Amino acid sequence: MLKEEYVDGIKVLLLIFLLTILNLNIPIISFLVNIILPVPVVYMIIKHGMNKTFFMILLSAVLSGLLIDPLMGLYTIIGFGLIGFVLGSALKEEFSPRLTLILTISAVLISNLIISGISSYLLDFNYHNLFNEIIEGLGSNPDLTELALNLEQQLELLKMLIPAFFVITSIISGTITYYLTLWYLKRIKLNKRVYKPIKYWYFTRWISVGIAICLLFKTNIYLVNLNMVLLFFVFLQGFAVGLYYLAKSPNSSGLTFLYILLIILFNFFVFIILSLVGLIDMWFNLRKRKE
Repeated sequence: MLKEEYVDGIKVLLLIFLLTILNLNIPIISFLVNIILPVPVVYMIIKHGMNKTFFMILLSAVLSGLLIDPLMGLYTIIGFGLIGFVLGSALKEEFSPRLTLILTISAVLISNLIISGISSYLLDFNYHNLFNEIIEGLGSNPDLTELALNLEQQLELLKMLIPAFFVITSIISGTITYYLTLWYLKRIKLNKRVYKPIKYWYFTRWISVGIAICLLFKTNIYLVNLNMVLLFFVFLQGFAVGLYYLAKSPNSSGLTFLYILLIILFNFFVFIILSLVGLIDMWFNLRKRKE
């Protein structure tokens, strides 16, 4: 009879392979799949240790490279493999929940940066060329010249803010991966300490001072990107305030779903409102929390 670790390893390999196929063939669920993929890696580390999991990741990379595409094999290692290994190792070593969350977000950021660099080198893809091609395509049509000019200004701003977007998307992805993984471990009775729910999150009020300072140097690309990240932290605090008060409602689950849907559909408008709420909470403690 096969040992439990071998059975679990085979199950995890099959699950990773299936999710990878889905990721390639159904791009619309790509974000969801990338969030889920680190979970089986963490499970293996908690259940069977880091050494066996490391070899399982390498085997999964080889299989993906041979059966699907060499780049998918590479992604297995530097993508969800890296993220799952960092998160699982932090949980296995009993790091503090806050440090584990920070390490997970950092792993996602490093993974995204490496994947972006490889894409630029091997696939000759980068965002600057993509933006330029869009503008040139619109500019070649006389009827769309004015639209091309307006779009060029917006894309120039986007190009400047690419570093901030990398950080922000990594925070979102890493946070969801962290809480999803801990929820799953709790479901299968492998309980680990979890960082406090997002509804209780808060950041130092001096972030607002940092935003004000960054606004004084709007021509400095580094401070512009830093300002975007700081604004996102303010938004997160406003988002947490909304979750906090929705949790008091009898139908909190349904209202929370509508709340998140509203943010997705009307992101810019809601971003401004929640950022203002976050700023107010930083200074006036709307949730009456104890520091």
